[in-house]
Amino acid sequence: MNASRESYRALKEKTESIIEQYDKLAELVYTPEELVKKRDVLNARRKQLETQEFILVVIGEMKHGKSTFLNAMLRKPVFPKDVREATAAVTFLRHNDTIAAEHPEWRDKAVVEFRDRPTMVVDHLDLGKYTTCLHKGEINVAEDVKSATIYSASKFVEDGVTAVETAGMNTPNAMHEQITRDQIDRSHAAVFLFKAGEAGKRSDYEFLETTAKKIERFFFVVNRIDEIGGIGETSARVIEDLRGKVAENPVLGPL
Repeated sequence: MNASRESYRALKEKTESIIEQYDKLAELVYTPEELVKKRDVLNARRKQLETQEFILVVIGEMKHGKSTFLNAMLRKPVFPKDVREATAAVTFLRHNDTIAAEHPEWRDKAVVEFRDRPTMVVDHLDLGKYTTCLHKGEINVAEDVKSATIYSASKFVEDGVTAVETAGMNTPNAMHEQITRDQIDRSHAAVFLFKAGEAGKRSDYEFLETTAKKIERFFFVVNRIDEIGGIGETSARVIEDLRGKVAENPVLGPL
């Protein structure tokens, strides 16, 4: 126990030292013009250091099952699904334990943050009204909603992990695409979903090649495997394709 406490103190001291030098390091790495462009990302990284938050972004093409994957982690249909493009706002999944003491009403709820109106607390199953393009009304999700956060007791987001759902990487909406790319810049690791039967397409690898320049850790998942009768040859082919391209020893799993 004492050894664990000492290790924790050492890690905490190291983190505090990094935070103290953060702005100075940024000024050494980036030009003044680059600092202006990257200020939001740098501030997000600083906050992550302070809170020791680990951001896991879920990415993949449209309709490859990102929402289905996260619903499986939550074990309830919180993230909307549809045959059309759905996600239009970044949605965070965080543990109840991360809720600030002054907001106990957020527990097991979803919190919607708008760009120019007060924050709203809604039930999980009502979140789709504020995060997808499926609901037409007075809210333009991509323009009006800054982000949404789902609070839950899910083990998937214990110990400081935050999962993030993004729009499909092949979205025809330029604003949705930029929102996804901005979130990738703020993340530490990614879950990349392949669709069974289409896994390993050229567009997958093109996006992975770009993303790998910003994120070093990837979890590859072959989704909707039941549609082709099992993982079998699809897994072997994708693993072989991935080996040498974006990962040395990739491991894929069905969902």
